[in-house]
Amino acid sequence: MSRIQTLIRVILPQAMRVIIPPTGNEFIGMLKMTSLVSVLAVPELLYSAQIIYSKNLQVVPLLLVASIWYIIVTTVFTVGQGYLERHFARGTSRSVPPTTAERLRKFFRVHSAQGSRKQGSGKEGQS
Repeated sequence: MSRIQTLIRVILPQAMRVIIPPTGNEFIGMLKMTSLVSVLAVPELLYSAQIIYSKNLQVVPLLLVASIWYIIVTTVFTVGQGYLERHFARGTSRSVPPTTAERLRKFFRVHSAQGSRKQGSGKEGQS
């Protein structure tokens, strides 16, 4: 293999397995800290919301929208980081971690099975 092929096929996947988790966590942490700092004093990310509610005096709806925006952005980056980690974990000897969607399916499958067992036992007791 040439040096470029070695870099792309061997070194980069191993490096990405080590780099992605802390980098992603730092990025998401910085995103959360910017929202905290903007609430405390520095009007960076919520500046447009502050301008709008200074004109119409509706503070709560705009802050709710800003909060929902932070939740959405953080969730998107978290899920994206999970998929990147899963992609680069394919070549390892350990099993590939489940995706968020797979975890949710398993959670609902287990809880729906428990709910149907409870309903089935409740109907027998009524007879």
